[in-house]
Amino acid sequence: PTPPAAMAGRFQVRIFNMACDDLEAKDSNGLSDPYIKYNFDNFKTGKTEVIEKNLNPRWSEELKFEYETRFVDKLPRKQLLLEVFDKDRFGKEFIGSASIDLYTIATG
Repeated sequence: PTPPAAMAGRFQVRIFNMACDDLEAKDSNGLSDPYIKYNFDNFKTGKTEVIEKNLNPRWSEELKFEYETRFVDKLPRKQLLLEVFDKDRFGKEFIGSASIDLYTIATG
């Protein structure tokens, strides 16, 4: 889809109620210690807290920020990437990922 020309290039972004269901067990105890790394178009990146020993985690964290772009027509090609990892004592293991384009986020 092509964003309407009249669409403003400034957005209030709010990411909340992050959750995962039926994650793959990565630890020998049959569980995982998941956390999410997020990347909002290389503009805002970070990670959630680790939720220990859980395959159906729910994060109470909320991320809010303003996003401004001069290239509204490129929103369909820009992504919010969410990657789920299992935290280990000496590193991390990839569990899975999801992404959504910023146009869909901006327009619902």
